[in-house]
Amino acid sequence: MVSVPVEALVPVEGAESGPVEVTVRSLLAGRGHEVRVGLVGAAPGTDAAGPRAGDGADEHPLLAWSERYRDEPRVRWLSEGERTRAEPRYVLWVRPGTELADDAVYTMVRVAERYKVALVRSVLPGEDPDGPRLERCVEGASGVHWVDGALLLAASDRPEEAAGESAVPDTGGEGRLERWERESAAHRARAMRLERRYRWLTRTRPGRLLVGLLG
Repeated sequence: MVSVPVEALVPVEGAESGPVEVTVRSLLAGRGHEVRVGLVGAAPGTDAAGPRAGDGADEHPLLAWSERYRDEPRVRWLSEGERTRAEPRYVLWVRPGTELADDAVYTMVRVAERYKVALVRSVLPGEDPDGPRLERCVEGASGVHWVDGALLLAASDRPEEAAGESAVPDTGGEGRLERWERESAAHRARAMRLERRYRWLTRTRPGRLLVGLLG
């Protein structure tokens, strides 16, 4: 897949520097696509952000942290509704504290392209439906495709039952997507087999006799 620009938005209002750093670092370390990070909230040092250094009050919790990214062109502070690009093709929303695998963005874009959907959503461990979500801003796109959010996380953040999923082929997310598709195909095939059996049991004389014997 050709590399495409992806705008990653991280809502940081009220967030501490630790969780924000984890998420921004994982986004910038990702591979496969050009990612720009937008920190959505009042930037430290602005009037809207509250106290500044030396004001004698509590400083903005991200003031010192933001200095690290002052010269990083891929990270920008944005007010609500702003974007890093005029017309982004993909917009990824990620909560602070989420550490993504290095192929997570690539995989979500590939899922969106494969299924031609407008939104790719994920469920994180603990049945949390507010995992990373990717918006595909393309005319005519519609529908939602859900993925297992645990497989989008860095190996250190995955629950034990998903730990083995880190050993996927180094194909920029292709192996993981193919695994999801194989599982979906297996479920569809099983459903078709059950449907054929049901038809046989209810539409043929031997089937009805068997049902009668089984009670």
